[in-house]
Amino acid sequence: MTIEKVCFIHPEDIEAVQFKCTDCGGTTSVPIAKLQASDLEIFITSACHHCRKPSGFANGSELEYLLKFTTILEGLTRILKDKNLQFSFQIKCPE
Repeated sequence: MTIEKVCFIHPEDIEAVQFKCTDCGGTTSVPIAKLQASDLEIFITSACHHCRKPSGFANGSELEYLLKFTTILEGLTRILKDKNLQFSFQIKCPE
């Protein structure tokens, strides 16, 4: 017999997005309700607030892609409310 554990999260379960510097490990969390593209763009393109290493993002298609994703993530709960469709993300289950 095989048992498989599958975990899903719903958009309304997501409270914040975390940004982590891969160099020093410093993190910043931004609540979903505060994800505004203009402020987020400045944050993403700035150097790490802890070690000052550049993020590697500059104005361009990669930045636009990330900004679009965060905007969509912020709006998912709102657009799915009162609909007959549930949307969720499958994630790695904690061990």
